[in-house]
Amino acid sequence: MMSMKATVPNMKNKTFSSLILPYKNERYQMFVFLPNHDNSTADIVSEISLDNLNYWLDTYTESVLDISFPKFKMEYTSNANASLTNLGLGIAFSNDADFGKINNDTPLKIRRVVQKTFIVVDEDGTDAAAVT
Repeated sequence: MMSMKATVPNMKNKTFSSLILPYKNERYQMFVFLPNHDNSTADIVSEISLDNLNYWLDTYTESVLDISFPKFKMEYTSNANASLTNLGLGIAFSNDADFGKINNDTPLKIRRVVQKTFIVVDEDGTDAAAVT
């Protein structure tokens, strides 16, 4: 169980309570959402949109909170081929790819680009990373 007392941005609305936990370098943050008594996680997910996120960000205020999280680890793996193709890099996955500056002897192409992400929350705090 991770427990701490900290001054963090937080907010409440009719569906959930939320807080933002910054990571050490403050470039990344973890947004935490907790459904209110009569709501579910699905209710929160159904409200998430870019417009709502921008609106909610304006409603966070800082206050001192006692925060506790159960110990957990989450991992996610995704294939980035479609996203990279949509960005105009599809040729790199085809037989027309030109990686001649890497290897002139054998034609090369990219078969798959995988991204793995994880987050660990435990007694020591939280750790997260992404690798592509």
